Amino acid sequence: MSYPGHNVDVFIKWYILIMKKFNKIKKSKNTIVIKYENFILNNEFESKKLLKFLRLKSLNNKNFNINNSKKNIFKALSTLNKKELYKIEKKLKEYLQWPQRESI
Repeated sequence: MSYPGHNVDVFIKWYILIMKKFNKIKKSKNTIVIKYENFILNNEFESKKLLKFLRLKSLNNKNFNINNSKKNIFKALSTLNKKELYKIEKKLKEYLQWPQRESI
């Protein structure tokens, strides 16, 4: 479900639809919820949680570079303009994972 990153208004509408679908799915006992930000910032703990859920001893993640992901974790905060950030913070407040910022 590739996201529409070309337009903030389109992205907001898309994100709300995705989260509505996700909220239905995450209630299943066959689903584990691991937030991307938590996985990147606390990789060892979240990886163990995932392994336990999947009943695996290890993950084959030789192509995964945690440092590359850390560079991208809150990238929107530095790439979007103030107006775009304000829209996202206003419309997607309940879903945001990035650190709270002072008023724009």
